[in-house]
Amino acid sequence: MNFLLRLPSELHSYLSEIAKKKDVSMNEYILNLIREDITEEYSNSQKIEQRRVLTDVSRMLNKQNKAINELNIWHEIHANMLKELLGMGESNND
Repeated sequence: MNFLLRLPSELHSYLSEIAKKKDVSMNEYILNLIREDITEEYSNSQKIEQRRVLTDVSRMLNKQNKAINELNIWHEIHANMLKELLGMGESNND
């Protein structure tokens, strides 16, 4: 697909000058600029999505960790109560 791109004369001159220095056509130079911008934009959006996923996973792991800690505390309390009921608790023979 081809289309006409209207540029101010100063910008056209500037782009033409840079393209000559890079030994590419102005069209190729502009296409490369667009590709680079799209690639950078895509990369940035990927990084944002990765951070979001990592944050979600971190929250989930923190909740699970908290639940495990609470279960461990209850397990310890119940184990101590059972020991006392069975007469296996710490004896104070002073």
